[in-house]
Amino acid sequence: MLIVRAATDITERLRLAPGEAVVLRRVLRYLDGEPWSVEESHYPVRLAAATALMDPDPVPGGDEAALAEAGHVETGCVDELCARMPNPDEARWFQAGPGVPLLVQLRTGLTQAGPVRVTETRYCADRNRLVYSLGSAELAAPPGRVPAQTQR
Repeated sequence: MLIVRAATDITERLRLAPGEAVVLRRVLRYLDGEPWSVEESHYPVRLAAATALMDPDPVPGGDEAALAEAGHVETGCVDELCARMPNPDEARWFQAGPGVPLLVQLRTGLTQAGPVRVTETRYCADRNRLVYSLGSAELAAPPGRVPAQTQR
């Protein structure tokens, strides 16, 4: 957990003034000892103040629960997905081979009053795939499987 000056893309998504401070929470995930993902969530300081988001330890129930307890219940989100080459620090952390891009998911969490959270999750493309199910849960694939109509 850090308090940092937000980058322009984060301030725009959170509707903050340029360079405004945000609470940044970073999680480095490993799977079977292998670097798996980097997740960075950004919160306006005014919303995170006096919540468990200000504690560097994991938040019981998750960050969304801490926001909800403070009266900021997420009602939806907008996801942006892209692929890009890792910077040198990311390539080193992911132990990525030459030419291996990152999959990047950028999620803006929204309440009825507006945006409350921007989370960027980066995955090494050679060991991950992103699978989404929207709509009826009965049409969703079992965990770990891609529906046949989307396999290539």
